[in-house]
Amino acid sequence: MPWNYDPDALTAILEEAGYETIVEDGISAVKDAEEVNQQIYINTSGKMRYQYARLISHTSSNSSLNGKTISIDCENRRIVNILMDLSSVDELGGLLWQLPEIAGKE
Repeated sequence: MPWNYDPDALTAILEEAGYETIVEDGISAVKDAEEVNQQIYINTSGKMRYQYARLISHTSSNSSLNGKTISIDCENRRIVNILMDLSSVDELGGLLWQLPEIAGKE
């Protein structure tokens, strides 16, 4: 079955899996947890980019800038990108559970 871009179906699958979505020229989706951030972008041709970012370390400090107190947060994250072409909308549902497992092992 050839790729058929269906933003409503893709959005429904992503939102059911806990992603927040934005539909523009393609679909952007984000799923944040305490130490893991997942992002997905699917264009109208079915090309998908999945990004898995895991927090490695975090430090916070305060400083002064022009007489104002500022907070400085520094995060070290490990980022894995997976690129692929979807062959159907239905394929996405199964991938959403497999991708974090694969990316977390890298």
